[in-house]
Amino acid sequence: MAPLVWLVTGCSSGFGDAFARDLLERGEKVIATARNLRSITSLATAGAHILELDVTASVDEVNKVIQKSLKVYGRIDVLLNNAGFVHTGGVEETTIDEDQKVFQTNVFGPLNLARTVLPSMRSRRSGTIVFISSMVAWTGSATMGAYAASKASLSIYAEALRDEVAEFGIQVGALEPGGFRSSLLSSKNMKVPSRHIQDYDESKTRATQAQVAQLDQNQPGDLQKGAKVMVDIITGTGIAAGKKLPGRLIVGSDAYGIVRSVCEHHIKTFDDWQSVITQTNHQ
Repeated sequence: MAPLVWLVTGCSSGFGDAFARDLLERGEKVIATARNLRSITSLATAGAHILELDVTASVDEVNKVIQKSLKVYGRIDVLLNNAGFVHTGGVEETTIDEDQKVFQTNVFGPLNLARTVLPSMRSRRSGTIVFISSMVAWTGSATMGAYAASKASLSIYAEALRDEVAEFGIQVGALEPGGFRSSLLSSKNMKVPSRHIQDYDESKTRATQAQVAQLDQNQPGDLQKGAKVMVDIITGTGIAAGKKLPGRLIVGSDAYGIVRSVCEHHIKTFDDWQSVITQTNHQ
């Protein structure tokens, strides 16, 4: 099979770097991107073509980078939207400006990239777009409101886009990893609200915020194994041979347990309330 051309965002660390290296080992053609080109020079040494890309940039700026990318190998077969960051803190503490920054990076940036790549994929009637979401897209919990909401939005957008472009031969999916030992939860990358409300200091919100910070480098998932499994899922090879990329798929043993429990809870709630919530039709 001929190598695929992959455009991967957020390659300076974490899954982005792991994706790029796994793909290069497989013989794929990789266009690795990051906000700071110096942060991914080692990927260039490993064989990737590197480009500077800020996913929060204007549509015009994003389009310029995509046009450069298309000239490298003549096409983009897979857009792997990986860039993102975690924001913790209470909903009341988080400002609208902070919410907008979370959504700009985690939702609107990936959507702008998808919209910019889609015309070339539609013209070829082939391509794959993958959004790296999170298991928290399935549940809201104290201190994770902004991040969880952004990832839930991303997963729903992926499902909608999947339905819209399937007839053009384009696959779309959201992969929703659990906890992996990347730098996502490091003090350098994880953001907290600028506003501090003392009433929350002894609350579940603050306790959960501390627990999330303590998870850094204590997550159960192995980054390289996770990247390999997700590439297998996207390509339908390796341990995912014969399977097709679904609209949404959790990744990780912790994600499987947590999200399955969430779904079971919702089904039980629906069943408990069935006699009430179904009394709404015209007679």
